[in-house]
Amino acid sequence: TAPPRIPQQSEKTTREQLLLQKIQSIIHEQSTYNVNIKYHYIREAIQDKALQLEYCPTAEMLADILTKPPAQEKFEKLREKMGLQEVIE
Repeated sequence: TAPPRIPQQSEKTTREQLLLQKIQSIIHEQSTYNVNIKYHYIREAIQDKALQLEYCPTAEMLADILTKPPAQEKFEKLREKMGLQEVIE
């Protein structure tokens, strides 16, 4: 069986969108080619509706606040989205 087809990347398509499309295409395949068990687990979780994939623009990635020092404005926006408040003593 041939591996799932990966769509060609356009200027507007990001790596995250391509990954999302690839995972969604794997769901519809009866069998996959050379895929690790962890990917089968993700596929099954999506099929069982235990996991839902959703595109998140880079500017809204909450994990950024934990992985790199964002600019003050972005830091405050992400902090607010996480439900955290500034502590002033």
